[in-house]
Amino acid sequence: MKRTILVLAVLLLSFSARAQRPNWNGGGIYLGDSIVLGNFYDMNAGKSSHFAIDGFGVIVPLTPSGIIDFRANIRYTYDNLFFKDKMTLVSGVNGVPSPLPLSGDIKKSKLRFHTVSVPVGFAINPGKVSLGALIAPGYVFDVSTKYKAPKTKGDLSHFNKFSLRIEGVFSYDGYGVYIGYGLKPLFEEGIYGDDARILNVGVVLGF
Repeated sequence: MKRTILVLAVLLLSFSARAQRPNWNGGGIYLGDSIVLGNFYDMNAGKSSHFAIDGFGVIVPLTPSGIIDFRANIRYTYDNLFFKDKMTLVSGVNGVPSPLPLSGDIKKSKLRFHTVSVPVGFAINPGKVSLGALIAPGYVFDVSTKYKAPKTKGDLSHFNKFSLRIEGVFSYDGYGVYIGYGLKPLFEEGIYGDDARILNVGVVLGF
């Protein structure tokens, strides 16, 4: 009887280990639009873009079939936001970002956000279909402006260094669409833009 119980226990542990064995996964590449919501300057959503890449990730099946899994990645994100008007932002009094009108043949005046994050969440995978929901805490390590001509760059401060995004992904055989929303505003409280958040919509490869 004891031997039977031992065999059953070993089989149960083996079954559990197979169900939870992690798979190392490179994640995905995200390409889409960046839309600024809330009180902010007029931005050109048609030109503004979103790029993200998961450099390293892990998928842990939560069921023997792998139909439900937990996943986490390390991600680099680049939001490229274009101003609609001929303007840019400069560091004003106490480094507060202030609008600066531009004149002449100005092209591609934009605001750029660089972020490193760790998106974590769950996915349901019936067959080749995958439906995932993730939350991504992150660190915004650089915010800058750029316009031409002549090519001019500038750094900004008083942005929110901590970011938090939620994301939904639907894919088939590794190709799909995603939507993401920034829960944290772009700039610190009291700075113009402290109500502005980014909505991203696009395609994903490799989810």
